[in-house]
Amino acid sequence: MKYPPLINLFRLPNAIFAAVICFCSFEIVKPFMALEQEGNLLRVVENSDLIQICSSLSIFFLVAFANAHNDIIDIETDKINRPARPVPSGKITVQTARKFTVAALVFALAFGFASNVEIGILITATAFMSYIYNKYLKGLPLVGNFCVALLTTVPIIIPIIANYPHTAPISYYTPLLHLAFCAFMLTFCREIIKDIEDIAGDRKLNLKTFPILTSPTHALVLTFICELQLLLQLALFNLKIFAAVAPILIISSVLAIVRKFRLSQQLLKLAMAVGLIAFVLW
Repeated sequence: MKYPPLINLFRLPNAIFAAVICFCSFEIVKPFMALEQEGNLLRVVENSDLIQICSSLSIFFLVAFANAHNDIIDIETDKINRPARPVPSGKITVQTARKFTVAALVFALAFGFASNVEIGILITATAFMSYIYNKYLKGLPLVGNFCVALLTTVPIIIPIIANYPHTAPISYYTPLLHLAFCAFMLTFCREIIKDIEDIAGDRKLNLKTFPILTSPTHALVLTFICELQLLLQLALFNLKIFAAVAPILIISSVLAIVRKFRLSQQLLKLAMAVGLIAFVLW
């Protein structure tokens, strides 16, 4: 689907989805999130709804920042792999892209610290990690994939970092921990498949991604092992969530085998969306 250049630069659908994940993560632990247990009484913690909204907005602008900065750094590889992107195509100049990138970062930090100090620090650290990844780690085998996967868990763990409820044991957050693992694995697999798709451009720039150092076949085997591990974890946690996600992963794997890499990646995103809905309804 074609979007206007600015929307494409920020990859707004991805940014919106990340914000929705953050918002839903609060909803998943809503029975406990804004409450402190005092004997048999429950006391509502002030501003919990405001924290939820500000955190979600912070994640939205954080992802927009990371995506725009990624396009600036990847301009040479995108000229080969994705020439229609806004920056390599010339629809948005590098200077203009940098201005929007800085603006997105400012809003991300502002909303993060408006939530509370802990979340503000987390958003700052995540933005720094995104910068380091885009600038230095992308071409390293598996390291870059791991970093991106780790970053996708941030919207999910925010309710834990925000420490709601203050007296709750970690077991209250079990659904979020499982969801974070699900997001990590799906993103890790998607990034490896993306590296397989981008081999031509990455080789010309002497990047050392995992499919280049080993082979596309070995990279696919690694993704299948990760997906199998994810399905096993979901089956042990909740069979309904497993049943919702498993068919999508199977189809995605088949598409990757027949070299429909872009569609395979899209199905992994769909698996994350379906999994999120399943966790919310669970």
